Amino acid sequence: MTRDFRKRLTISVAVAAGITVALLSLLFLVGRDVQSQAGNIKSAKDGLKTRVQQLNDLARLREEAKLAEPDLAKLRQIVPQRDELFSVRRELEQLASNNNLAVSFTFGSENPKEDNLGSINFELKLQGGEYEVGSFINQVESRYPFVRISSLDMVRQENKFSSTLGGKILFNE
Repeated sequence: MTRDFRKRLTISVAVAAGITVALLSLLFLVGRDVQSQAGNIKSAKDGLKTRVQQLNDLARLREEAKLAEPDLAKLRQIVPQRDELFSVRRELEQLASNNNLAVSFTFGSENPKEDNLGSINFELKLQGGEYEVGSFINQVESRYPFVRISSLDMVRQENKFSSTLGGKILFNE
C-alpha cells in the first residue's frame, strides 16, 4: 500500500509540476506579448501626438496666412514689375542727383527666382561727398525696400569720394 501511495503521490506531484511549468510558460509568453503590444501602442500614441501637433501648427499657420494676405498684397504692389525697372533706375539716378552726387547706373545679370520674385543685379557708381553718399544709401534703404545693397566700395579722391554700390533689385514677374 505504501508503494501504491508513493506511486500515486509521485504521479500527482509530477502532473502538478508539469501543469505549473506549462502555466508559467504560458504566463511568460503572454507577458512578453503584452509588453510588445504595449510598446507598439506607445509608439502609435507618440506618432498620433506628433500628428495632432503638426495639424494644430498647420491650422495656426493657415489662420496667420489669412491675416497676412492683405499685407502680402500691399507688398506685391510695392515691388515693381519687370517692365517698371527702368523707372526705378531713373528714380535712383534722380535721388542721387538730389543729393549732389554724380551717378552712373548699370544693370547686370538676372538671377534665378526667389520666393516668386525675380531679381536683377545692378551697379551704381557715385561721386560726391562722404555725407551725401551715406545720406543717399539711407534714403535708398528706407524708400525702396525691394532694392538690396550688398556691397559698397569707397575711394577717396582729393576732397570727394568715388563709390561703387552693388546689389540687386527685386521685381514681380
